[in-house]
Amino acid sequence: MNANRLRIGERLRCCSERARRWRVLVVGLTWIAYAFVYVVLRDQLSGEGGALAVVPVGVTALLFGWPGGLAAGLGFIPINGLLHVLAGESFEEALSGESLVGAFAVLVVGVVVGVVQHSRHEIRQTRDELATARTRFESVYNGVPVGLYRTSTEGLILDCNSALATMLGFADTADIIGYKAVEFYADPEERGRLIDSLETVRVAEGVEVQLRRLDGEPIWARDHAHAVEGEDGSTLYYEGVLEDITAERRTQQAYRLSEQRFRDAFSKAPIGMAIIQTDGTLLEVNQALADLLGFEIDEVTGLNWAAITHPDDVADNRESMRAIVQGLRDVQRVEKRYIHKDGHTVWALMNATAVRDSAGDAAYLIGQIVDLSDRIRAEKALQELVRSKDEFIASVSHELRTPLTVVHGLATELKDFWSGFSPEEVDDLVGLVVDQSSEIAYLVEDLLVSARSDAGSLSVLPEAIDVRGEIDRVLESIGSGFEERLSWDGEELSVMADPTRFRQIIRNLVTNAERYGGESLRFHTVATHRVGVIGVADDGAGIPDDQVDRIFEPYGRAHDGRGLPASVGLGLTVSRKLARLMGGDLTYRYEDDRSVFELTLPLPGAEPSTQISSGASSPKI
Repeated sequence: MNANRLRIGERLRCCSERARRWRVLVVGLTWIAYAFVYVVLRDQLSGEGGALAVVPVGVTALLFGWPGGLAAGLGFIPINGLLHVLAGESFEEALSGESLVGAFAVLVVGVVVGVVQHSRHEIRQTRDELATARTRFESVYNGVPVGLYRTSTEGLILDCNSALATMLGFADTADIIGYKAVEFYADPEERGRLIDSLETVRVAEGVEVQLRRLDGEPIWARDHAHAVEGEDGSTLYYEGVLEDITAERRTQQAYRLSEQRFRDAFSKAPIGMAIIQTDGTLLEVNQALADLLGFEIDEVTGLNWAAITHPDDVADNRESMRAIVQGLRDVQRVEKRYIHKDGHTVWALMNATAVRDSAGDAAYLIGQIVDLSDRIRAEKALQELVRSKDEFIASVSHELRTPLTVVHGLATELKDFWSGFSPEEVDDLVGLVVDQSSEIAYLVEDLLVSARSDAGSLSVLPEAIDVRGEIDRVLESIGSGFEERLSWDGEELSVMADPTRFRQIIRNLVTNAERYGGESLRFHTVATHRVGVIGVADDGAGIPDDQVDRIFEPYGRAHDGRGLPASVGLGLTVSRKLARLMGGDLTYRYEDDRSVFELTLPLPGAEPSTQISSGASSPKI
């Protein structure tokens, strides 16, 4: 491109040089022709050859302007004298007054013609420059991408450029002339406020207004206006620039909407969220995270993440953060421990990712923290359940194997040595077989009840039963010398219960007292407003407070019996299920150095109520 410009410039210089040479040639030929006419043909022109000097001087002035005319006029004086001499006149005649006056007249003519020619040239040049300037102005005026306008003090549009016409929905600038500017304002009062500002401070910069196109479509514009004053200081008209910022406003609105959505998603998220500086400072946290850690939002904001992280996890978490900041990983998922405000540990799953700037550097991190406390507790409960089941299997195996071994051994003895035993010995051996078989039957019955209850197929057939009579039947079947350490306190009582299931509950309570209780066993019966209460108490060590709920869970035990094999852990669970199934409940409390189990069942004629609790109104045993 530079080479082309050089070639074009060189051509222009060549053309200018040729034109100058042609002007010089024409002037020279004109002067030679004049000299020839003056010297050779003077006589034929009746002595008027001197008047022809106006021609070469005028040509010189026309071609070279007033400087050329002045130079030609001044140069004509000596040239005129020389021509007189060449024409045969004396030197004195060449310097005569008439000749000088003629030379001076030619000089004046040359200067005048030159001045006129120069003036015409300047006028033509000025007109061309004005036309060029106007063309440039119109090109700039209509080519700028912003709207330009001029309005009268009454608000009429006096002039505008193409960009403004297009902005307001017009095909041509002429179509918009004569409209009132206020007609394009969505809020006419905006126009009034703009005029008031212009009349006060004469300039309004960056005023954002909402306009309406000719078709009614709303647009946003930024107005830069000023008032043009006359000599007397009054306002002649208003001029300004309108910049279409509709796309900018839409972008801003979309950004604000996006930011609001993010804020809502951040602040209202059901999981903990945090914006973290690359140095670990918590810039923002949401309410869920604050609640998870037991803080107020302003208490945790500004802390370093290490301050709320379990000390054993700080080093690993710092390495994970470094990997994200350096771009070694896009997302980091890690289970970690936080420190609650009250000091206990909170397990959570943290997902962290980096938000990067245009250079690819990490600007900040976004962390999502999901509470894992329930899962951890469930896992621990599952582990405990698995352990309990393992113990259950071992206990079932033991409790089944022990009586089965006895039954098998006694049956073998009776089979092999029947004739060698006396009738009394045979009766004792058979009694032992019956007792051990009953143990097996009771254990199997508990297992069946638990399984049927879990499957929802367990049913009961309540009827009015005599509590004392049913308990005596249980004690008689169990034996083991309970009569010697048993005491009764209470009244005769009848309740609504399935006899078989009632005896199963009492048997489990008595067995539990025998296994874990003290030396004495006391029964208490009392009728309250709607239920009958049967209490079974022993003077054993009792159950720790934090283990009370566990004794009613499947396979759960608070402690082991003294020198006794571990129980299966279903007796109390089954007993409570049966009690509640019959419209009552089974509870435990420790008072007056006694472990007290209370069985509540509906009285005959009373409406059954599930999960009845003896509560504080229960009698003490």
